[in-house]
Amino acid sequence: MVRLIIAALCFAAVATALPAGEITENNYESLWQDFVQTHKKTYQPAQVLHRYNVFKDNVAFIYDHNLNHADSLGYTVGINSFADMTNSEFKRTMTGLNAFQNKAQENVELLPAATATSVDWSKKNAVTAVKNQGQCGSCWAFSTTGSVEGIAAITTGKLQSFSEQELVSCASSYGNQGCNGGLMDDGFKYIKAKGDVLESKYPYTGKTGKCTKSKTTNPAVKVDGFKDVKANDEAQLMAAVQKQPVSVAIEADQSGFQFYKSGVFSGKCGTNLDHGVLAVGYGTTSGKAYWKVKNSWGASWGDKGYIMMARGTAGEKGQCGIAMQPSYPTMSKLSVAAAAPSGTYSGEVKKLGADVHATITIDDTSHADINVHVTGIVSVDIDCKKESYSLSGNKVNLPNADKAGDCLHDNLQKDTVDLKSVTYDSSDDSMTITVHKILNISVKLKKQ
Repeated sequence: MVRLIIAALCFAAVATALPAGEITENNYESLWQDFVQTHKKTYQPAQVLHRYNVFKDNVAFIYDHNLNHADSLGYTVGINSFADMTNSEFKRTMTGLNAFQNKAQENVELLPAATATSVDWSKKNAVTAVKNQGQCGSCWAFSTTGSVEGIAAITTGKLQSFSEQELVSCASSYGNQGCNGGLMDDGFKYIKAKGDVLESKYPYTGKTGKCTKSKTTNPAVKVDGFKDVKANDEAQLMAAVQKQPVSVAIEADQSGFQFYKSGVFSGKCGTNLDHGVLAVGYGTTSGKAYWKVKNSWGASWGDKGYIMMARGTAGEKGQCGIAMQPSYPTMSKLSVAAAAPSGTYSGEVKKLGADVHATITIDDTSHADINVHVTGIVSVDIDCKKESYSLSGNKVNLPNADKAGDCLHDNLQKDTVDLKSVTYDSSDDSMTITVHKILNISVKLKKQ
């Protein structure tokens, strides 16, 4: 099967307003100072003049486009963090491996024609906040998690943010290359086999690094598999996007895309696929049909991290090749994995003269070490290993707390303590334990 390696375009972009009228040298210098300060740019002394001249060329392009072409083309551009790079530097630095253009059509599911005239999953609690891949060729991972987050939210009614870093660091055996590029389909294969944890459990670092196996235990989600959308068929892409957010590959190395700010992008771009993004909707504005696409360059690029790309105007491959190789994960309710605690959680609190320290260490999916120490106006000393537990929703059940002869039971009896509750919050990967002795004492335990 012909494989696609999607390389990354890595930086967030921040727009800066251009002056009205002709640009003077004073304008350039003022914009340059704002640019350097906003993006925290530093240069070697010998580089400054060259970078300033490149910046001026890019500002001139932005100014000319917005003055002379924005109305006819339907989109605006703006100064952002790429403004000190020539276009050739941008292509060389921000793109890596190109895609093979003839992906095998062996996993295609033909869908009924779309009936909705517009769709926007970002307004239906199926799209997480815009993320930033940084200086790492991991766009494929963000596109993968984006479409998995979407189908999981649609299936369960709960929107959660899944870990790109697990894919970047741990999915190499499935064909991906971390920060050196990858393929959304291979990301789906990994999540089908291994699952993916919450982003809070395995946070993004922007480096390939080594896989930390302890962070991948108890995945928050799995998928049944994935389907490819029929290639070069925007009608079928519409049908897929009507169902759920869809991973798409595009060519994103042209100046118009580099500096995109607002409007329906219909500018020059090719079909040498080099960037993975997420199609989250479609519609029409001012008579122009568009795809709504979520990027992974941070919320300051484009239109709050999104771009509207022209739909139905660029031949069968679509604008920038958007219709060439779309794919999406499949999921049933039975395949949704419940987030579960793992590792060590610890916390302390002082309340009404009581000093409380608590730690829970998850040994495996059914055993945990529990330590609760209270000093001050009351005294509690619980230190139990390998206590049986089970998870029911967010409630952590400890069945042996009522069983004589068990460490937990006997410690509670000895100290005349009532264990009120233990809970797990998957949204921030934390636990809370509440005990009662004269007063209720609750301690939130954070992941260590």
